[in-house]
Amino acid sequence: MSNYVDIRGGNQIAGGVMSFEAANTVTQFPNIPCREATVIAKRTNTDSIYLGASDMSSSAYLVQLNANESFTFTVSNVNIIYGMSAVAGGGVTIVAIQ
Repeated sequence: MSNYVDIRGGNQIAGGVMSFEAANTVTQFPNIPCREATVIAKRTNTDSIYLGASDMSSSAYLVQLNANESFTFTVSNVNIIYGMSAVAGGGVTIVAIQ
């Protein structure tokens, strides 16, 4: 048995900042191919950010983030993720490992 561990990571990072202009409006995230995407709620958010699939709503979602909280998805593209803000102007930072 070998004691070696093979660690593989991505060789590029992509992402950006995304704002939700209207409250409770489901928005698809940008087209960024990746292996993993972390969504971080902006520290200035005054209410929750909800994450999920295209059929999500404020009462049916996968993840709820408050200011400065994050969640990491193992996905092939950031555009698989949808989000919405409980109030207009909420936002997230997206970090994608390609």
